[in-house]
Amino acid sequence: MIKAALARTPELRHTGTNVPVLEFTLAGEQVQAGHTTPFYVNTSLLGEQARQLADRALEAGAVMLVKGALKTDEWGAEGQKRTKLTLNALRAEVVQEDPELLQDAAGGVRMRGAYNRVEVGGNVTRDPELRHTPAGDAVIDIDIACNQRFTDRSGQPQERTDYVRITLWRELAERAHATVRKGMPLFASGMLISDSWEDRDGGKRSTLKVQGEQFFIISPPSRPAGATRPASAPRPAPAQRPAPRPAAAGPGAGTPPDDDLPF
Repeated sequence: MIKAALARTPELRHTGTNVPVLEFTLAGEQVQAGHTTPFYVNTSLLGEQARQLADRALEAGAVMLVKGALKTDEWGAEGQKRTKLTLNALRAEVVQEDPELLQDAAGGVRMRGAYNRVEVGGNVTRDPELRHTPAGDAVIDIDIACNQRFTDRSGQPQERTDYVRITLWRELAERAHATVRKGMPLFASGMLISDSWEDRDGGKRSTLKVQGEQFFIISPPSRPAGATRPASAPRPAPAQRPAPRPAAAGPGAGTPPDDDLPF
């Protein structure tokens, strides 16, 4: 969830199937542990909400409260695919607030005193490597794969995987280096920030990542000592009904008994 200002005027476009898409950048500054961190989050909103917000003709500096989910976008030909993590807004509201705005070098604005909170969970895709800045601060990047199942518009079950990078600093980085390994299920929380760099061709690229405040390694359910899980659950024995007690002994007096997701 993010509360921040629009860095620039939003842009409305339509997909090939005429679905409205509103694209905008949330910009702000948040204080973490005494450090002020600016952030810019590229966001997209689809459907009727997008059209309604576009009709309001929002300008740069308007404050938005957005709840959404992280999504990995892919493009390019096979062998040269590129990916980018973006924020897919599930709900967006305009906040009636007179914010303190700061001008940035790109000609936009960002909001002082913004709110930025993200929580992610998934499986670690590789062993993280610890490194140090020139000032001696420890830093580590943890890449996780977040799997989700959903039903598409045609009612068909679908599954997708989004990849999120979590950056931890100082004591958190050292603890992660000592404990986090490939394949572990991990939960982390922090703030969403943009990560920019130049590719091999000199082009500018950017994506989102999580600047972590805390993380937890999720343990599998424990089992009693010596207990083993069977390869398959045994089939239950056929249910039986007891024979009725005869009123008197004699030939033919009794009645024989009737025959009748593991997880």
